[in-house]
Amino acid sequence: GRIGADGLQINAEAPLLESIKEQHGSRMMVGVTNVKGRHNALLLGEGEPDYIMFGKPGADTRPDPHAKNLELGEWWSSIVEIPCIVLGGSVVESVVPVAKAGVEFVGLETAIFGTEEEALSRTQIVDRLRQANQLLDNHAPEFDLAD
Repeated sequence: GRIGADGLQINAEAPLLESIKEQHGSRMMVGVTNVKGRHNALLLGEGEPDYIMFGKPGADTRPDPHAKNLELGEWWSSIVEIPCIVLGGSVVESVVPVAKAGVEFVGLETAIFGTEEEALSRTQIVDRLRQANQLLDNHAPEFDLAD
């Protein structure tokens, strides 16, 4: 609250989600991450987070998104209205399989900001963002925004 954040992202724990939603849900978005399976996802969904993320922040160490996260995101998006994010891989092109899975959002960390060793310039980061957006424009399904 002191820094003006508009949301919180917490690890996947139902009691913590309930407490955070109760304390901050009226003025902040609350999302959950590091969801390990379908049962856990459905339990968390009952707490009505603003979004759910399949993938653990910082775990994008390989070029491709994790297959389990893709499968969970595709399943979730097909049956639940709460939007989801699937963590992509360490390269910008990893947005393509996530987009084709039909999930609402792709999370990118290393693919955009690089590793500590890379020390990317602002221009390089912006170029990676543009590349990711172009790939999404080319490969993501159209969502009906009227719903």
